[in-house]
Amino acid sequence: MKKTIYIADDIEAMRLMARIFLEKAGYAVEEFPSGDLLLSAFIEKPADLVILDVMMPGPNGFVICKELRKISRVPIIMLTGRSSDLDYVTSRDLGSDDYLLKPVEPNQLIARVNALINRTEKEMDHETIPTFSDDEAAKLKDVMKTYGIVLENMLSQIHEFKAGLESAQMSNPIERFSGRLKTQESIAKKLKKMGAAITAESAQAHLTDIIGIRVISSFTNDIKAIAEHIKFMPGVELLKEKDYVNAPKPSGYRSHHVIISVPVCDGVNAPIPVEFQIRTGAMDFWASLEHKVRYKYNGHVPQHLLNELVICANKINELDERMFLIHDIISLINQKT
Repeated sequence: MKKTIYIADDIEAMRLMARIFLEKAGYAVEEFPSGDLLLSAFIEKPADLVILDVMMPGPNGFVICKELRKISRVPIIMLTGRSSDLDYVTSRDLGSDDYLLKPVEPNQLIARVNALINRTEKEMDHETIPTFSDDEAAKLKDVMKTYGIVLENMLSQIHEFKAGLESAQMSNPIERFSGRLKTQESIAKKLKKMGAAITAESAQAHLTDIIGIRVISSFTNDIKAIAEHIKFMPGVELLKEKDYVNAPKPSGYRSHHVIISVPVCDGVNAPIPVEFQIRTGAMDFWASLEHKVRYKYNGHVPQHLLNELVICANKINELDERMFLIHDIISLINQKT
């Protein structure tokens, strides 16, 4: 969901400039010709950030800032055409978060807005970080021992499959693979997001990606064969399969997901789910970059960067196809010789 920004300025051109560039950066913007109109709108429906002009007719920006601070900690940026130290000091004393002199450079405004939105998001995350109680953390630690054993077993089976193909001098579709167990913090965050209890039992009941294995294939055409091998491993049961290679997400993300259920031979634990993500090296590079971008912007990535990521994903898919074509041509040549 887009973050909403309210801006109050009696100069229409200033409001229009701010709206154009803020919307281009991915924000929803509502503009007001006076501070009292903004305040009324905020009381009815709060915004994520407020931009106030200091010198407005009626209640000026200082007055509105003071009133907002009585009811909210929303980030506030003050705008002024006067380079007065007194204005700056007054603005900060009243609780504003930033202060910009007019005329404002659009890029500078966007940078200040992004910084305040990101800071606020991090503060909110810090205040609401979910955790397991000491008893539940101890229970989860015991549960994770079994999950660790299952992970090692799965990695061993993938290694044997890869090694078997290599020893038989057959075409090997797997370039590399790796596995991980979700951390307690990550498990707690996901349970909270789902609205589930933050307990070891709840984690086992609701999460299918505590064990995650990533398999990197040589070519896009190899992904299906790897997925089929995983689904037919001895004793496993297919829980879910999602093909984001042929039907990528709107973000451009491509990968083939397979979730299987693995039996645990201890007579106590229920079968344990394992999530496989299968993709090419190029797809993996893109996914890593997208993750870094989303982390940098705390999930609120500017629209122009999201558009660029989609373009890159399409270019990478084209590159994967052309690389396979070269591989196919070389294979045909080898067959004739």
